[in-house]
Amino acid sequence: MRIATPPFYDGGPAAPSRTLAQIFRSTFSSYANEPALDDGVSIVTYGELESRIRDLHRHFVELGVGPGERVGIRRRSGTVELYVAIAATLLSGAAYVPVDADDGEERAEYVFDAADVAIVLDDHGVQTRRSGHSQPRDPQPDDEAWVIFTSGSTGRPKGVSIHHRAAANLVDAEYELYGSSQPLGPGDRVAAGLSVAFDASVEEMWLAWRSGACLVPLTKADMRSGPDVVEVIRRRRITALSTVPSLLMSITDELPAHLRLVILGGEACPDVLVQKIAGGSREVWNTYGPTEATVIVCGERLTPDRPVTLGRPIAGLRLAVVDADGRIVEDDGEGELVISGVGLGHYLIDPGQSPFRPLEPLEWTRAYFTGDIVRVTRGELFYLGRRDDQVKIAGRRIELAEVERVARQIPGVRDSAAAVHKDEDGSPVLVCYVVADESVTSSTIRAGLQRGLPGGVVARVGRLPALPLSTAGKVQRSALPWPLEPEALASFSDSLHQRIAETWREVLGPIALDTSSNFFEVGGDSTRAARVVVRLRTHYPAVAVADLYHTPRLDEFATLLTSREVPTEEEASREVRTRGHRQALFSFLAQNVAALWWV
Repeated sequence: MRIATPPFYDGGPAAPSRTLAQIFRSTFSSYANEPALDDGVSIVTYGELESRIRDLHRHFVELGVGPGERVGIRRRSGTVELYVAIAATLLSGAAYVPVDADDGEERAEYVFDAADVAIVLDDHGVQTRRSGHSQPRDPQPDDEAWVIFTSGSTGRPKGVSIHHRAAANLVDAEYELYGSSQPLGPGDRVAAGLSVAFDASVEEMWLAWRSGACLVPLTKADMRSGPDVVEVIRRRRITALSTVPSLLMSITDELPAHLRLVILGGEACPDVLVQKIAGGSREVWNTYGPTEATVIVCGERLTPDRPVTLGRPIAGLRLAVVDADGRIVEDDGEGELVISGVGLGHYLIDPGQSPFRPLEPLEWTRAYFTGDIVRVTRGELFYLGRRDDQVKIAGRRIELAEVERVARQIPGVRDSAAAVHKDEDGSPVLVCYVVADESVTSSTIRAGLQRGLPGGVVARVGRLPALPLSTAGKVQRSALPWPLEPEALASFSDSLHQRIAETWREVLGPIALDTSSNFFEVGGDSTRAARVVVRLRTHYPAVAVADLYHTPRLDEFATLLTSREVPTEEEASREVRTRGHRQALFSFLAQNVAALWWV
């Protein structure tokens, strides 16, 4: 990292200008017989991937889809077909617009309409939305590579467009950054478990496709397995993993030795996690970057003897810190982080008061003001938090205004306000407070929020007679009640259902539950599912997080646990006596059969 004058952080020259298509063709040429994708069902070599892309590209040409057009992607996670669709779109010159398969229909339609996609590739094939108007040609550095939608302060998701020049610079810079002692290459297996609607998924794909390593698609159940994710890493022989810190915070077993590269991002990285997983030959990196600046802008290799910092910029990017008056913060101060360089994208629709603007003290003609507050100490950058209402839940960026907008669209909801609190374990809890008609149930409100919010973002519901307002008439978020008032718990017919309900409430808060309650519809997520499983393993050692995903209804989950309960001492003693009687009877029969045989 170089320090310039006036002081800013400089990643050095950008990588040579090229496209993702050029990177792909280089990999196809060098590693045709190496595995490119392995979803546990089928293995596709780079040569076979090129052939499948060529077949799909011919169909694109027939539909007029190529440079200048956009392709919607909405396929199940964990499949080869999802990544073939993305690769084919990029090589055709069109831009891909991903939507998580678990996102509600309302959000998916909004994204595809706002991006004006010509076709959508889903699990049923190719869905045509309108005629394409592109002529076939090779993509150029200035062509769009993808549009990823992130939460907007207006309450509507906003699309961020990234071009091939910026995307290829990221891919080449990361290839030089990671694996300094042993670069990734054939024989490595890179996990692909993040939603492709989350920009960090780009890192997963291209860690493999730039180096000739194998991309290993993982299912949602794999990535939501909490403490059991270590077994997934072991079973799928993962050597490189890019993920959010909260996934690894829940593990209790040691990570397998063959996992030699771990890249963390999307959330603040706790020092305790570094102590847990870093050290030895394994590389562990903390990375930072907004969607608007092509996934990551800086990173630092973590070691147990150093605090977690944001690190240094990657090639082609520069960072600066400005105070509230727009002055550059040189050292031992706080301010907003500002980014400039080749990685900057742009919004499909300028939201007004754009965070893209010049940074005059440094004569940067175009910079991105992140809204993230950092502290500068002896040249190191430490993340402190946000200066606005943007939050991160499960690594997904979301504006509180979007939560409030979705809530207000639910019939019977008159007003809403959203806030983030901490539960007893210190995990963030998104709460949507509503003023609603008595005829509208909390479950109806939860279902409406689930339809309109990104997949994986779950909000608890707090009901109020009125929102607390300041003298200026604005909502006072600090006055919103927390913890929430306990809701009534149904009476259950047996102790097992009661135990499950009480465990859920320990983790999710004092919410109303009955036998039909669905864990993930009443506020559960992957982190909280792991905490439920840890509590239940005292009585049910074999229970796994995947069980809760397969049977999320309380009554169905109880049925599953019935077969896994540890017997009491009296039951175990009875089983031993019964087993003894069976063995004595078997011995008596065997002796008589033997005697008959001798006769």
